[in-house]
Amino acid sequence: WEAYFSGKNDALERKKFEHVASDATRRAIVGSKNDQSAFVHPEDYTTMSDEDFLLFHQFTPCMPSPGALNHRGQLVDGMGLFVSGLCCKHCARNDIQTTKLFFPTNLHMLADSSFYQMLIHHVMGCPRVPQEIKDALDELIRLAVEHGIKTKRGSKKNFMKKLWTRMENYYERNSDVTR
Repeated sequence: WEAYFSGKNDALERKKFEHVASDATRRAIVGSKNDQSAFVHPEDYTTMSDEDFLLFHQFTPCMPSPGALNHRGQLVDGMGLFVSGLCCKHCARNDIQTTKLFFPTNLHMLADSSFYQMLIHHVMGCPRVPQEIKDALDELIRLAVEHGIKTKRGSKKNFMKKLWTRMENYYERNSDVTR
């Protein structure tokens, strides 16, 4: 029994709540594992919290206008390449005119807790995000609080570095994307 409970405690410490979450939340997590994403890959699941995995699965790459990039100083001299932004995939599927776009200008901004809170705030308040996703995120946040679990700084930092690299290279790798 000790080994059984020890494994569960290890999972909780990594903010892995599948074994204590509701069936609906488990379905949302499994759905995200099976859903293709440009920035969050299935192999990332074991290295990040369930909450982060589910949250970042709600975003897709987006390309801002050249004017917005120039204003932000994100154009690379002579190449016109830049870091992709994060776009709510539910907004993008439904109405391009009201799509919520997020453009962190560097890794530090991407990893900043206030930027993360903006993403959570959008997903939880967006009328286009399925209620099942919102409920699952809400439950995962609540479970972390109930169990007194904080994200280990190194694990989130490592994922943010991976995410930033994927964002930096997205349009370079996918140069056939229409601008």
